[in-house]
Amino acid sequence: MFFVQKDLVGSAKKAWSQARWFELDGKRRTLYLMAVRSTTGGKAHFLDPVLLAGRETGAGWKNTLATIPPDIENRVVALVSDGFRGLCQLVKQKAWVSQRCHFHLLAQFKVQLGVWKKMPDTPIRKEIYATVCKLLKTKEHEIEYSENLYELLTAKSCPHRYREVGMEFLRRLSEFRAYLKYPELHLPHNYRLLGIFQQNYP
Repeated sequence: MFFVQKDLVGSAKKAWSQARWFELDGKRRTLYLMAVRSTTGGKAHFLDPVLLAGRETGAGWKNTLATIPPDIENRVVALVSDGFRGLCQLVKQKAWVSQRCHFHLLAQFKVQLGVWKKMPDTPIRKEIYATVCKLLKTKEHEIEYSENLYELLTAKSCPHRYREVGMEFLRRLSEFRAYLKYPELHLPHNYRLLGIFQQNYP
């Protein structure tokens, strides 16, 4: 998770979040990661990671957010995440701006596209993927591209799983385009927090 929050002098800061699970002593654990950076730029600062038993859950994120020092949380105005549903609900409750990571979204489409699997070529998959990419970036044609994508997803030739991922994307579209709606926050829309964490804490 990456937070955007206000600096002590008044500027806002943004935050990232991400969770990764692994096994320790034969039991599943989840590491919850958070970092924060000012909307005016500069380096991101990691908050203390939280290690909890079990899989990633909304309750786990609630407990993790509770560890954020009040002087930092009070200045948070936005969150960048991979879109875990339980976390998004918490962000909504706190009235923070939510920006979903494009990398994680496109990775889902690439899997279904067959980039990482040996799957038969289906032209509509490529057309849907291209339309999603345009919809993530456009400033002037959101309605047009949204309607085009809906038509593709509801076509009989659209694979079931592709339709599921695409429809969820359309339902959460505003969260993927928050960086365009709030340019003053300078929200990143692609991040791999775990990689950054490993570079800083090998």
